[in-house]
Amino acid sequence: MIKKLLFLALLVVELLSSAKIYDKIKDKPESRAKDFYTLLYLEQAEDKKKAKELFYGVRKLKQTHINNLARIDEDDSLKEIRRCQKLSFQKLLKESLDCSLVGFSLAKASSLSNNDRLLLALKYEKADPKKADLLHTMSYGVKFNPKNVDTSLKIFNGSGWSYRNKKLDVKLSKSFLKAAETNWRINKAVENVVLSPNLKRFGDSLLGLNPEKLSSRGAFYYGILSLKKGFEKKAIRGFKAALKKEKKPRELDKLNFWLWKLTNNGKYREAVLSSTNINIYSLYTREQNRKKFFTIYTKAPSVKKAKKLSKDEITDPFFWGELLDELRSTKKEESEPLLYKLGGDDAEPFRSFVYNHISGYKRDYYINPWKSNLKGKSLDYQALVLSLARQESHFIPSALSRSYAIGAMQMMPFLIKHIGKKKKEDIWLPEFFNKDRILPYAFGHIDWLRANLESPLLIAYAYNGGLGFTRRNVIGKLFQGHKYDPFFSMELVPAGEPREYGKKVLSNYYVYRNVLKKPVTFDYLFKQIK
Repeated sequence: MIKKLLFLALLVVELLSSAKIYDKIKDKPESRAKDFYTLLYLEQAEDKKKAKELFYGVRKLKQTHINNLARIDEDDSLKEIRRCQKLSFQKLLKESLDCSLVGFSLAKASSLSNNDRLLLALKYEKADPKKADLLHTMSYGVKFNPKNVDTSLKIFNGSGWSYRNKKLDVKLSKSFLKAAETNWRINKAVENVVLSPNLKRFGDSLLGLNPEKLSSRGAFYYGILSLKKGFEKKAIRGFKAALKKEKKPRELDKLNFWLWKLTNNGKYREAVLSSTNINIYSLYTREQNRKKFFTIYTKAPSVKKAKKLSKDEITDPFFWGELLDELRSTKKEESEPLLYKLGGDDAEPFRSFVYNHISGYKRDYYINPWKSNLKGKSLDYQALVLSLARQESHFIPSALSRSYAIGAMQMMPFLIKHIGKKKKEDIWLPEFFNKDRILPYAFGHIDWLRANLESPLLIAYAYNGGLGFTRRNVIGKLFQGHKYDPFFSMELVPAGEPREYGKKVLSNYYVYRNVLKKPVTFDYLFKQIK
């Protein structure tokens, strides 16, 4: 009886919450926040008419939107889309043409036999000739020749790792390489080869490319590929080619850093030392050369007569989204009036973000708005939390990512729900736009990661990509004593987001240890990576 009453009570709360969501967002303009709240409504809603109204107003439709509407709606077409997307390619062979096209992907196609791919190509021939052509090419074997550069590279980049390693590890001709240098897909192909433990013949062939013809990113990975294979002169050529095309300050520091390491030429070292951008390369180079530490800004100044930001605004992702849109559409020299909306101590994260924009991102703020929340924690723990939060959200309580990671610590809804279940707490996701609600959950998750990992860099990889990802792809595979480690291994993490995230968090950690008056050396930090 008690369980039944509890279930009914929770049901009433959910129904009330869904009603509030509808009233809150029905007249809001398209935005990421509206998409997020629409998903929450679709998860709970009983009113099909309102659910469909919100669904058809979604700006960036995700599979979860479709799944949840299909669950409550009688529209068979949505249920059919959902069903077809879940089918394996073997099953799609037997389905209707429309269903088969909905479920198509190169990764799925790579799991079929050659005969099955030919059958599917016949099925697609009139409805989608481009997909049919890809399937034909895969069935008869990808021939890397100058006439099919785009198709072959599209298959190489889009197929699964297994197919790529088994079927596409071939020696490339000089004529193919020359034709491929002007195709944008070759840059991603070079990156894919660098991040693969196999593909030896394909990778050896790519060293025949002219890095000057590649994009800055492609030329950089040409350099890393050359280092991976032990050709330092080719690596230097790749990094120099990338340097000529690169404009972003952090990337320039990275390239100058690598050129300094490989050539020992002082001009590259001086280029990094003169950088005003705070990153792993500029920090390390300053430490190694015993240069003065950067000037660090730890407080975002308040503005006289600024309107105090309300608690509702601070925790409202709609407010943050609107402010972000306004900031992006305003020239930096005209952005100062935005600060008059951001009064009060709790608005400091918002102000620091605006000040950063006004400075042209030349003045980075390393604020600590959570002193009361972190009270009693060790200084190294505080530095870790602050370094993660700064990278995740710049401490914005109402931040919301494309994948709907929530709040200042950008925790995924499934993780929040998992922790809530263990705590035996009822979860209402919008509550986690309040820092006081999300921080205990984040601390618990960080405690768990620290119990399994020691290095802030590895913890950063795990916080972003998951502990499983870190164990499968990093621990025991990277940081194994290469001549240019740990910087070399940092470039081999096989997923772009955690790869860059780890470097940024580690530099944040180094700075925050200085801010908290407990400095640390890179030598110490690098010894922790194991």
